[in-house]
Amino acid sequence: MSVFSVRLSSRSALAALGAVAVSALVMLTGVNPAHAADAPGDAEFLGTAEDYVIIAAATITETSGSAVEGDVALYTGTDQQLLAGQVDGEIHVGTDAAGGIAMADATTAYGIVALAPVTGEIVANLAGGVYLAGVYHSATSLLLDGTMEIHGVTADDVFIFQASTESLTVLAGSRVVLTGLAQACNVYWQVGSSATIGSNAEFAGTLMAYSDIAAQTGATIEGRLIALTGEVTLDDNTIDSQTLCVRTSTVGTVTTTTTRENGEVAVAVVDSSEGSGGTGGGDTTGSSSGRPTGLLNTGSLARTGAVAVDYSLPLTAAAIIGFLGLALVLAPRLLRRRQD
Repeated sequence: MSVFSVRLSSRSALAALGAVAVSALVMLTGVNPAHAADAPGDAEFLGTAEDYVIIAAATITETSGSAVEGDVALYTGTDQQLLAGQVDGEIHVGTDAAGGIAMADATTAYGIVALAPVTGEIVANLAGGVYLAGVYHSATSLLLDGTMEIHGVTADDVFIFQASTESLTVLAGSRVVLTGLAQACNVYWQVGSSATIGSNAEFAGTLMAYSDIAAQTGATIEGRLIALTGEVTLDDNTIDSQTLCVRTSTVGTVTTTTTRENGEVAVAVVDSSEGSGGTGGGDTTGSSSGRPTGLLNTGSLARTGAVAVDYSLPLTAAAIIGFLGLALVLAPRLLRRRQD
């Protein structure tokens, strides 16, 4: 695996500090993440947040007509305007423990994605580009005015787009198109401030914004919207976080394939040392759109164009963030005890 140097601008550093602050706030509420930090693209990277389509802190505002597939969490706000009939999943509001755990898991993921080692710089408009696996960073705000293509050579390819402490704007009618074996579940957007998805735009991936997210009239999202400290605003949107997602991981001779769709999870394990008679093999198949269907034998696919990224630093940083949050909670208590 190639190791890329980390290029942290002052804005990236501020984004990291923001993630620390959010983690501390989550831990001050007494809620801890439900999973250890994994790398982006791993089956458990988002922890319980994987089941959610919307996670927000302040409010979830709905004008009319939206339909969402997946759970919804508003933590710790109470103004949640989606009706039960609009949500194919559970709704958690206020200090609900499940919503708090999802927020904590999402916060951990945000910190890791924000610190992912950069493999390519983005300038100006994302439209017209074809993006292979990698970590794309912009020192300014991200803009999509037109169509961009995210192309997966394998179903395990991971795509990260970082806006440091800046914003993301997807203009009306713009499109994020997934081609080859790219999967929405392996696309991550880290936005240091707010994000806007314009009217009738088509967006894909997990959008994690530090503050607010606005989906304007008719916009569709294959993925999820996570506003760590702010609100999510909807208007006649279709958002689906439960589309087919197939991920593989190999440790030694054992390959684990995790398939997730519509809230159902199937795990197949194959040990190559036991010959071809193991469980859960599977063919490499594709739909007419080129998207993955069924279990994928990604080992048989070429990795030309895929970029290996070393996540050891951001994973370590995530652990440090957890300790800092714990220290912020415990230190005042210890001082009070000593004063008593």
